[in-house]
Amino acid sequence: MQINGPSDVNLLYRHIASKIDLTVTIPNTYSSMTIRYIKLTLPNPSSSYLDLENGTIYPAEQLTDPVILEGSGNCREVYLLPCQPHLTVEVSYNALLTNGQELSAIATGTVPVRLQGGIRYEVNVEPASIPEAMVTVYAEDWVYVPETIEYSKLKYSK
Repeated sequence: MQINGPSDVNLLYRHIASKIDLTVTIPNTYSSMTIRYIKLTLPNPSSSYLDLENGTIYPAEQLTDPVILEGSGNCREVYLLPCQPHLTVEVSYNALLTNGQELSAIATGTVPVRLQGGIRYEVNVEPASIPEAMVTVYAEDWVYVPETIEYSKLKYSK
């Protein structure tokens, strides 16, 4: 492409990784809940690869051991490689039940989808009957990222 004179170039990037927006919700049998940590198994990067010819990340076929997701509160945001195996999520928390009883527990669940590139997943985890957690997922296309370069505003150096 050759650009002569002032002109704009519009670029449209597409995501090839996966994104998870994870939220832990409080069951209605709890008065309050404090999360100690959230762990998630992750796609093992050594079992995945990027095809530079077509811009595709081939899904990982193995997972890592669970890792703590940094953050506070009940939400976490994670950028991941696509992967074949289902991820496992673990939530450690303290809760006060509506009957006044205190509870310290760990709930574990399976994210019931295979992560695909270019998809954003809203993952909701609700501690159900301990030690199980109910995990629900909503998936949508991860929005394209537009970028415009205005050549008329660039300064040229020689």
